[in-house]
Amino acid sequence: MNQSIFRQWDKRLGPTARGSLFYLGISGGSAAFLPFVNVFYAGQGLSGREIGVLAAAGPVVALLTTPLLTALADRHGWQRPMLVLGLAGVAVTTLLIPLAQPFVVLLAVVIGNGLMGSTAGSISDGMIAQMSTRHRINYGKMRLWGSASWVVMSLVGGFLWPRFGLWLMFPLASLLFVATMFMARLLGEQGSHAGAERRAFRLTAGAAHLWIVLICAVFMSLGMVMARTFSAIYIDHVSGQMLVGLYAAVAAAIEIPIMLWTERVLRRVGGPFTLVLAGILLGGAFIGLATIPRPELLLLAALLEGIGYALFVTAIVQLVARWAPHGQVATYQGLLNAGSYGLAPLLAGLVGGTLFDAIGPQAVFVASAGAVALGMAVLLVTQVLGVFSGDGAVDIPAPLSGEPAAEPSAGQLDPPGQSR
Repeated sequence: MNQSIFRQWDKRLGPTARGSLFYLGISGGSAAFLPFVNVFYAGQGLSGREIGVLAAAGPVVALLTTPLLTALADRHGWQRPMLVLGLAGVAVTTLLIPLAQPFVVLLAVVIGNGLMGSTAGSISDGMIAQMSTRHRINYGKMRLWGSASWVVMSLVGGFLWPRFGLWLMFPLASLLFVATMFMARLLGEQGSHAGAERRAFRLTAGAAHLWIVLICAVFMSLGMVMARTFSAIYIDHVSGQMLVGLYAAVAAAIEIPIMLWTERVLRRVGGPFTLVLAGILLGGAFIGLATIPRPELLLLAALLEGIGYALFVTAIVQLVARWAPHGQVATYQGLLNAGSYGLAPLLAGLVGGTLFDAIGPQAVFVASAGAVALGMAVLLVTQVLGVFSGDGAVDIPAPLSGEPAAEPSAGQLDPPGQSR
């Protein structure tokens, strides 16, 4: 596409519009198939263990490669090219999922999809979080458009796929990812190149509060991924695909106001207790999935899950971006995603698949609540030990009512505090 077109849009769209449109596109593409993909796998005759392996396969590669790739992006200033390439890879592999046979070929496609998606997610979250800090924009104000897109596409999928076939969701999702590539080229700051400093790849060992938050994210993501991997199959069994889409839509709809309020919660109670609150809500949702007897009442669990997820994801991205060393935001977002979308799904697929086959879905949901409880325990114990002393009240700058703020100095981007 002509570069002049990108330059024109680069001038017309402000940072809030860029971040919002990016999340609108990437979440819409994901929502077109992710809530239903395990139902599709089950309909293809795959066992619970095979579905668990698919859920774990992509994360294995993401766990091993995402931190390295994001570190290279920081080192050489390749954030935009790698983000666009990652979205292209996601678009292609998503299109291939319904065509991939036998199981080993499907496994290879899912691995590629997970690798590309994790890298693109890490880089884009870091770029947008930095953009929100630089211009004093409420990060949740941009992130909520992803939730809104998820609501619409979940409802559309719940209505269309039972009538026209689940295979149609894959080409639609692929088209949305391709469209998002255009907006990805407009992210970041014009004339800003991370590679200018050429910092050596080095992790900072002294930021204990950052590492504790990363560990907590693994446990809480383990619970979320394990529940989400098998909740769609369970809900489809007890009520049908319409409720699968409605559950995902309700959870995403409640995220929208919560993402706007998360920064207020962060300022008032601090990062650790915001994550603990998210864990309480998520654990309640998973216990509800295991115990609620009537299908329509499962939407109460969707409300709790949506509130908990919105608090967690909005807070954790900002915490990591603010506490990461200057010039290494993508690197630490890569570590966050390697743990949350690499290690956690790996364990969730294997453990959840075994529990699903051996005992049933209720055991999966109870184990999910237990994993979230472990994440909360890590935070509470380290809070008592004083690891977060002085860092509990996260420095989230208030949004400006007028023009964007000038770009902060390196010291302002250094710790303490940001959250995703």
